[in-house]
Amino acid sequence: MTVEKRVMQEERHALMIPNSGSCILMFSGGRDSSIAALRLAKTYSKVILVTVTSDHLSGIDTVYQRLLEIRRFMPESAEWYCVKQPSTLLTDITFYAPTCLPCHHSYVVVGSLMAEQNGAKDIAFGYVSYQASWPEQTSYAINSLKSLLEEFGFDLILPVYGIKNVDDINKKLLEYGLSIDALEQKCRRQITNIELGCDILREEINRWINSMRATLRLRHKLALVVTNRMKIRDLS
Repeated sequence: MTVEKRVMQEERHALMIPNSGSCILMFSGGRDSSIAALRLAKTYSKVILVTVTSDHLSGIDTVYQRLLEIRRFMPESAEWYCVKQPSTLLTDITFYAPTCLPCHHSYVVVGSLMAEQNGAKDIAFGYVSYQASWPEQTSYAINSLKSLLEEFGFDLILPVYGIKNVDDINKKLLEYGLSIDALEQKCRRQITNIELGCDILREEINRWINSMRATLRLRHKLALVVTNRMKIRDLS
């Protein structure tokens, strides 16, 4: 078997879906979401990359730089949206510990709204197994999120979760001639993140899921603020 065939089979297995339809990818511009975008481009007829910005994130220009790198690999129909993080999630979020879960609450909701607006049911994230210590990327969180999205008619797609370490990600980036730098916005809140014990983490994830469920039930009351929308092939 050629290397090309093996890679294609690996990518199809990672996605576990046929070649068709549209997919929303929550796109940071980092290494993992960049490889996710390239894999999805080989599988879907339309891929929509969605980048969320907020006051605690800086460096949207670096995301744009990554888009310029990957545009030649993306289909003609591929689009990029830049969306402001919702100022309200229509439910109590005061319980959250200082982790990335509150922001991923927003990302799930934005992804769901974008999927509905674009006639898609698949929502993809660049989660990877080598970051499974991050709360939202633990197996328990992923299984819980998958079930939650299914309640609302969506499917969770994780095209790069099978990648085991950052060296493998870097190798794949270099194969495409892409920078191995993390061309993503920088978060000022990450320096305050805390590690949660197993039992506390599980309880926090349960609350995360319940809180997202409450927001998703009211999602049509939210108005997304799109600051930029472009065909990826038209970027310059």
